[in-house]
Amino acid sequence: GARAPVRVALEPAPGGLRLTILDRGAGIDPALQDRIQEPFFTTRVTGEGLGLGLSITRGILDQIGATLAFHPRPGGGTVTVVDLPLYHDAAHPAAAPRLDDRLAG
Repeated sequence: GARAPVRVALEPAPGGLRLTILDRGAGIDPALQDRIQEPFFTTRVTGEGLGLGLSITRGILDQIGATLAFHPRPGGGTVTVVDLPLYHDAAHPAAAPRLDDRLAG
């Protein structure tokens, strides 16, 4: 079937950037909200997913000091919010790599 549209926004936030993802899908069942980031938890049928995507994502975000939150959207769907901290190295203030430098090599 057709997929519901998704809207993505990236904006400054205190101490970093905020990535907001809005979708109009079925949303997250409130009874499952606390479990969706657990390793191997999935609502998909057997063979269509391992249930590791959100768990791995959460682990990566935790390592960089970011946060991940899910909120029900009035009228259906979910608002996903990722707050990303700005890179800061007090010992080497100009050391943050530029994206094109990292991609080059």
